Amino acid sequence: MAERLHKTHILRQYISTFEEFVSRNGEVNEEITTKIEWAKAKADWLDPFVSKEDQYLDSYDKDELIQTDCPKKDTWNYPSYSDYQSTPKYSFWSNPWRNRR
Repeated sequence: MAERLHKTHILRQYISTFEEFVSRNGEVNEEITTKIEWAKAKADWLDPFVSKEDQYLDSYDKDELIQTDCPKKDTWNYPSYSDYQSTPKYSFWSNPWRNRR
């Protein structure tokens, strides 16, 4: 529930910032106003204290929607273990007892 409230605050801050941006640039029209009202209604649906009904979203579990799945290891862009296995022939790690001068 706290996670949903936090996400709702982020969403409302984004909507507010967008609303200020379009009004400052004089881009407010009926279409933009409708989209802003639509976004506010979605934020009210997600808010645990408001929980406004939504025709399209009520069939979804709100808590599952905001939980992101941990990405699979193979989708990360980190080098694999095999990338680290090729070391230079005469490095400290391959020959730690080399002749010291």
